[in-house]
Amino acid sequence: MKFVFYNSKAIIRRVSIVALALLLLFLIVYKINTPNLSPALGTSFINTATIGIDAGHGGYDGGANVAGVLEKDINLEVALKLEEIFLANGYNVVMTRRKDKDFLQETSGPKKRKDFANRKKILTAQPVDIIISIHVNSFPSSKWSGAQVFYDRECPQGKELAQFIQDSLKETLDNTNRDIATQDHFMTREFQQPSVIVETGFISNPQEREKLLESSYQYKLAWSIYNGVVDFQQSHR
Repeated sequence: MKFVFYNSKAIIRRVSIVALALLLLFLIVYKINTPNLSPALGTSFINTATIGIDAGHGGYDGGANVAGVLEKDINLEVALKLEEIFLANGYNVVMTRRKDKDFLQETSGPKKRKDFANRKKILTAQPVDIIISIHVNSFPSSKWSGAQVFYDRECPQGKELAQFIQDSLKETLDNTNRDIATQDHFMTREFQQPSVIVETGFISNPQEREKLLESSYQYKLAWSIYNGVVDFQQSHR
């Protein structure tokens, strides 16, 4: 009888290699056949960009007010969710506010001018690459709806950024077919960086107002904005 002696370490090593190969094959097949629900997630962990996020209004300034719903509250919720997504993907974030507050300290002048001046001070205290100001729209007629992005006509990169975010909003949401537009506003005019205002919807529209109050819809808006920013950055690489 002939005895054959097996090297157990060699067998284990070969089995491990086969298992690793099978795992890699599974991951490749899975990636090919699985829809990419958030294409930017996981691709920007090495990103060192700093995003300035401004939750419009706050404190004494409630913004639009319809049926007891205040714009400042929706702005803050969307801005916080947007911050969360950017941080999770390796970005640096500068927030003008994380709670219900205004910016009436330190400078003189009319309330609104003072408020904007202090927002600018926060957003320029350190290098910021992109600025996004979150707002909610309102109109006397309740028929209007849809998210829309605004930019300053003197900033070509702001227009590009607005277009990428608007395209992402159209792709993700089922209730907007709006196009980007210019707006002469402090939050787009007073910065050298690409700066946009995102009007996330109309609280004057009852159906959209209900959506804007939903946490899941706020996350949907935030993801749309985030993916638009990533698309804008990729277009400049």
